[in-house]
Amino acid sequence: MIYNILISGSRGFIGRSLTLALQQAGLTVIALEAWRALPIGQRPTAINFLHLANIHANPMANLALLQHTLTEVGPFITRWVQFQSAITLVGLGQPKAQRRNFGITPTCLDAYATGKLLQEDLLQQSNITSLLLCYLPLVIGPGGPWQAVQEQARQHGYTLPRNLPAHAYPQLLDLKQLSQQLIALLNTPPAQGCTRCLLANPTQPASWEAWLGPKRLPPPTLTYRQILRRMAARGRDSTLAIAAAIGILPYVARLLYGPVPSTLPPRHSTPLPRVPVGPWHPHGIIAHHLERAPQVMPQHNGHNAVL
Repeated sequence: MIYNILISGSRGFIGRSLTLALQQAGLTVIALEAWRALPIGQRPTAINFLHLANIHANPMANLALLQHTLTEVGPFITRWVQFQSAITLVGLGQPKAQRRNFGITPTCLDAYATGKLLQEDLLQQSNITSLLLCYLPLVIGPGGPWQAVQEQARQHGYTLPRNLPAHAYPQLLDLKQLSQQLIALLNTPPAQGCTRCLLANPTQPASWEAWLGPKRLPPPTLTYRQILRRMAARGRDSTLAIAAAIGILPYVARLLYGPVPSTLPPRHSTPLPRVPVGPWHPHGIIAHHLERAPQVMPQHNGHNAVL
C-alpha cells in the first residue's frame, strides 16, 4: 500500500488536529511511530512525509533529529513537507519564492527560528527530489502556545484577548484554516525541487505588507534583572541574525548551542523557560508576535485578573 501521508509529531498540538483533518479529507495517513513498528522490509512508501516533530528548543538537537529522520524515511517518500517559521521572514529584502528563506534576510532570530533556517539548509543539501516548505504564522487552538501565553499572562495580572479578529492580526491562523490550506497543497502533484509557500489567514489580503507591516509595542515595565535578561536575549538574537546575513550561521549557532549531537537526546530533555515572577513579559516567538501587534497591548489589572 502507498500512503498519502507519513507524519511525524502526530501527537503534538498541530499534529493531532492535522492527522484527523487529513483522514477526514479522504487521505491515507500513517504515523511515524506506527511505521517504525513495522519490520524494515514491510514498511510502506508514502507520497508525502509531513515532518512536525521537534525535540526541544535547542536548534542543534532538532537538526540532529532532522538528519536522523532524513536517513530513515528518505528512501520511502516522494515529497518532504516541512513547516518553517514566519518569524524568519521578518527582515530585509524582497520576497522571492525561489530563494532561501523567501529571499528575506532576518533581522532577529531566536533559538527556534535559528533551527528552522539550519533545517532549511540541510533539506536543500539532501537528496530529496521534491521539497515543500510551508511558512507558518502563530497557530492558535486548544492546547497551543497562544493558550499558554494567556494563562501565563493571567498569572501575572495581565489580560490578553481570547481570540483576535483577523482584520486586527493576520499572523494568526487557526487549526481549521491550517488544515484546509495544507490539504489543498498536498492534493497537488509533487514538483521537482523546492517549493515555498506562505500560509496566512485567508480573510486577510495576501500581501507582504499586511503580513510584515512595521508594528511595535513598548514592553511592560520590567525589573532590572528582567531588563538585563532581555538585553542579553536580544544581543544573542541580533548576533544570530547578523551571522545569517553574512553566511556563517551554522558556525555561530554551534558556538552558542553546542555541536549537533551524535545521538538523539530524549524529547523535552530541556525544560521550557519559566515566566519570571514580577512584571510579565513573554518569551521567544510569542514575544515577537505580541510586539508586532498593536491590538494586543496587555492590560495590567493587578494580580487577580481573570481571562
